[in-house]
Amino acid sequence: MAHVTVYTALNVPTAASQPSTGCLQWTADGQILFVTKTAIYILTPDSGINFDASSTIKAPQITDSDVIKPIAWYRTMIEYDRTIICHWPADSQEWGAVALGSLDLSLRSVTASPSDLTDNAGCVLAVLNSNLELSIWAALKNPLKGKWLQDTAPFLKSLAAIGTGSIVQRTLQAQVTCAAWSTQTDFGITPSPHCDGSILAVGTRAGSIILLRFQEARSECLEHIDTISVTEQWITTMAWSSWCSVDSRICSVYLACGLSDGSILKLQVIESLILDSTAAVLAPCFQIETKTCISVDSPSDVDKRSITGMLWVEPRSREPVLVYCKPGIVHLWSKNSGDGSWSGSRTFILRTQRTSNAASSLHPATGIQYYECHDILVLSLFDGSFHVIYDISSEPTLQAQVDKVVPGLRSWDLSSISRSVYVQTEGKATTEIDMNRISGMVSYDNMSTVAWVHEGFCPSDFSYKHEAKHNSMFIVTEMWTGPQDDALMQIILKTIDSANAASGSAPIALLRPLFFHLQNRGRLYELQPRILEILRNTPVNEPHSFLDPVTSDQLTDDARKSIRRSLTQHLFGYNSLLSLRLRLAVADFCWKNAASPQAQAECGAVAQGLLNTISHRNLSTFVMHLRACAALLTQKDMPFLLRVVLQSLLPGTPSDLSAEAQELSNLINTMIPPVPDAQGASFGLEESCPACGVVVALENISSACCSNGHVWARCSVTSFILSTPMVRTCLGCARKAFLPPGHRTAAERPPWLPPIAQSWVVEELLEAYTSYVSGGKGPFGDVIAVTPPRSAAEYYLAAA
Repeated sequence: MAHVTVYTALNVPTAASQPSTGCLQWTADGQILFVTKTAIYILTPDSGINFDASSTIKAPQITDSDVIKPIAWYRTMIEYDRTIICHWPADSQEWGAVALGSLDLSLRSVTASPSDLTDNAGCVLAVLNSNLELSIWAALKNPLKGKWLQDTAPFLKSLAAIGTGSIVQRTLQAQVTCAAWSTQTDFGITPSPHCDGSILAVGTRAGSIILLRFQEARSECLEHIDTISVTEQWITTMAWSSWCSVDSRICSVYLACGLSDGSILKLQVIESLILDSTAAVLAPCFQIETKTCISVDSPSDVDKRSITGMLWVEPRSREPVLVYCKPGIVHLWSKNSGDGSWSGSRTFILRTQRTSNAASSLHPATGIQYYECHDILVLSLFDGSFHVIYDISSEPTLQAQVDKVVPGLRSWDLSSISRSVYVQTEGKATTEIDMNRISGMVSYDNMSTVAWVHEGFCPSDFSYKHEAKHNSMFIVTEMWTGPQDDALMQIILKTIDSANAASGSAPIALLRPLFFHLQNRGRLYELQPRILEILRNTPVNEPHSFLDPVTSDQLTDDARKSIRRSLTQHLFGYNSLLSLRLRLAVADFCWKNAASPQAQAECGAVAQGLLNTISHRNLSTFVMHLRACAALLTQKDMPFLLRVVLQSLLPGTPSDLSAEAQELSNLINTMIPPVPDAQGASFGLEESCPACGVVVALENISSACCSNGHVWARCSVTSFILSTPMVRTCLGCARKAFLPPGHRTAAERPPWLPPIAQSWVVEELLEAYTSYVSGGKGPFGDVIAVTPPRSAAEYYLAAA
């Protein structure tokens, strides 16, 4: 067999996994989840993540060169050491309520939320075990360490108790059989409101669907939206399509539900964004209203065949296509759109790919991936084989025209590569009786590189193999020819120009394919002029929405929440600002991997221009909010206000921003005459060295050095000296910022803030930047909030 380029081949000593299309999956934080029976492995690619490089792991057998660079990974594990919460026989003695999974408790499935749902801007995992219990897990300090937030079984039992059914019906209503989390909604508002429209759908044994929403601030982190009774069968699998805009502030999505009798039901969920004008001071407050209806068109009727995988794929310029797999068969279904494209059902009988003696097309599906660039659907089965369906958007077929097929993009070609990788990475002699079982498969770059988990297995060997002796191999390899230079440039342009601040995806997920294909320094050197040309064409800024001045001089909790919400929306809710931050990340990647000092200087110049543009946008946001809140400012707020004015008057600042800052300064001086501080007439622009008390002037935004040689870092959000361990560190650039004060009243100042920084404006700004700085820099000068509020796992590569 031919040698195949393998970028990752990592041993994962683990108990056997559950083969499924969700066994291996990407999260919106840009991390891969590998689900086994006893643990969840979290694999994070190292591109731009500022962890200790010694903690990364690589495959030892891969040669590191400029052409083939192995992917390094940060690996951690969520060990499932939970105990049984619900003893179902205590609730009902009926046979229908028996859960045999309690005899050997293990994990069954995991579904991940969109990013930016928690206080540290990360995603949330909903974990289902074999005892039909659902638990919620979220990261805390960083995307690798977290805690269990809630066991939902008691909550679901309380919801079931509200109904009027029998005891066994209420018990079945609390027994979860599957769960799926929708993507984030985009209501088309600029700036994008910081509200969560994603929904966690839970299927039960009673044949009902429970819609939930995550609310971390609540004692029970899940909020009940609706319960829909759809059938008397078990709901075994669910799949969400992407949200689409129906009308102004109205979004719609489909939820496909597979039942235990082999049939599929389809629901439509509609969310409307309702303005709550009574709760607004600066930023409007929105409430989400959810409606559901069961569609009359059913993708599948009863055939008593189990559904092994289901996914919505969305080809360009047509209705979404539902893909669902049954043993040996793949079904496609699409709604009639009236534009002449195909609709209804399409059925394809898979052919066995003889990669081993035990190969069979009847094995369950373990991966479903749609490639828009080739308009193909690639499936993997548990026996290690791959299958391709062509022309998904026009007329699906298993036999594509020879002149239209990319070389190597055939079912047998991909299956042969899979087998070659297994032989190449196994480290021992293999024969045809050995089967390379693939438990899960996902695309790494949405182009040509695929990741999967396989394990060698001999079906004819009936000797017992202890679970501790199971060993899986995590693989990332190129399956066919990747994009050429022109195609890659189009992908770069599309990625940074189509940035959507409401997408719920972290930049690490958006930019991962680009950084992967640009890791070849020779290719990067050739494409650098074209890349920099794209990065220089900055997007047109959306105009800031006008803020009405606050007329009341009472600083209430509601006013502070509204100001904080407005800051968050204006700092992170614009698509153009997100596009600038993505451009900066690409420019910094090019700077870091430049082939010569001259090339590095060119990249640094582009990066510095982007840094200045983002800085001016953020300063404009601060000035706008400070002017609107002038009636609420006091003498304690002056040090921070003067820092904003000073930054806005520096040479090179746009004239309109300087004029606005000067107007703000005049307005505040009229309302609050400046009072020199104890150090003289510095008005808070000078601080004392925490070590020796010597005066330190504000000469450098990123660091402070006193005359005695003591060097201190400055807060990347507020520019005040950091002399406390109560800080948080950016995963991208390693800069630090004060911990947010949390939800405190004005009289409860956080003790770790220095006296000069104890201002309610500073506190609300730190709250608005809650862990958003963990992906970028602060808001001043060359210390800029360059990364959007999407994840603690997102990254930023510093420009110098």
